[in-house]
Amino acid sequence: MPYLFRALSLPLLLCLATAQTVLAQAPTLTAEASDTRVELLGFLRVTYSVEGGEGSNFRPPDFKDFSILGGPSRQSTTTIVNGRVSSSFRISYNLATRRAGTFVIPPASIEIDGRRVTSNPLTITVVPAAGESPSAREVGNAEVFAQTTLEKRTAFVGERVLVETELLNRVDIRTYSVLSAPELGGLQVDQLRRFDSYPRQRSIGGTPYQLTRVQLLEVFATLPGTYEIGAQSFEVGIIEPSGGRGGFFFSPPTRPKKITTAAKTLTVLPLPTGAPADFNGVVGRWSFEGGFRQNPSDLTTADALTFHLRARGRGDVTRLNSPALQWPAGWRVLPVKTTREESFETDTGTVFVREFEYTLVPERAGASTLAPSVSWFDVGTKRYETWRAEPVALTVREAGGRQATASAEGDDR
Repeated sequence: MPYLFRALSLPLLLCLATAQTVLAQAPTLTAEASDTRVELLGFLRVTYSVEGGEGSNFRPPDFKDFSILGGPSRQSTTTIVNGRVSSSFRISYNLATRRAGTFVIPPASIEIDGRRVTSNPLTITVVPAAGESPSAREVGNAEVFAQTTLEKRTAFVGERVLVETELLNRVDIRTYSVLSAPELGGLQVDQLRRFDSYPRQRSIGGTPYQLTRVQLLEVFATLPGTYEIGAQSFEVGIIEPSGGRGGFFFSPPTRPKKITTAAKTLTVLPLPTGAPADFNGVVGRWSFEGGFRQNPSDLTTADALTFHLRARGRGDVTRLNSPALQWPAGWRVLPVKTTREESFETDTGTVFVREFEYTLVPERAGASTLAPSVSWFDVGTKRYETWRAEPVALTVREAGGRQATASAEGDDR
């Protein structure tokens, strides 16, 4: 039998409008570092994201333990999904580490809608350079070589793994070009565009090399197994010393040289057993928040409730398609709407923001407690984590005004 939705009362409409206004206008300033563990003389990007309002009069923190290489750079994004407009604003700084240790970057602040909002602090650990560089014996007398490094050698199904390619040289090079891309059979691949390419120093067997990141990939596996990340070839132009005039337009001549990275192996494990009932396959580092847009005290079988869920984090976003939340019996869920889709790159991968809207219809009168939850596999803790909304207890009346309970209705039948 089709449901007939009656018009909501004026107080309920005001409550709904107020709740929607609060949800839409709650301003936040979030600080995020491209990495919280960085090598000495390495680089990181600190990004401040503003959501829920137009920000002005930004006050950055004191970066006294770091060198500022660039910034502030600003980026604004406006998204329209299902007629709903959302905007975000980001301010970024490129920093270099100066000494080893653990340092706290204090909060930044910004003025949003007439009040000052403060960000979270950031803790950065700076460690001596180690890396995955070959040994002096492997390098030999190489004047320039390339290497591919994996963020980790073992990962779970659906876990994002960063693959970076670097050039290391102890002679001056003018240009480089990619001759062949690595074979990544069986892996989903996203190529990142925004990453630090600042040269840094790396000592191998006492010989100083200049290291430059030239490519950054995110790879995912949908099935367990062993995957090979193939070799990649480059051609570099090495600047030749010249006692007289150089080549074209008196620039120094260059000597071409072909170099190739070594192949790498990634082992992908199946997810552990014992997943919760509300696990929908989401894997990565995620955070969730949400709530009902209204909490009516007068609800009938002709009314509907709206629940809003927000997810933010890193991982295989294709696994985050409209999470099927857990609802008690007696409630029907209409098709889930995606009200926001946004992503932005950092030096440690892509950050995704997704927002979903759930419309619930009571199928019978009676008392209910709604406490939706969603579980995911956290690759940081290596266990299943669960987020639960605050429980909402309510009583549903029959649409005609007759008070009834679910058990009474069952007896009548």
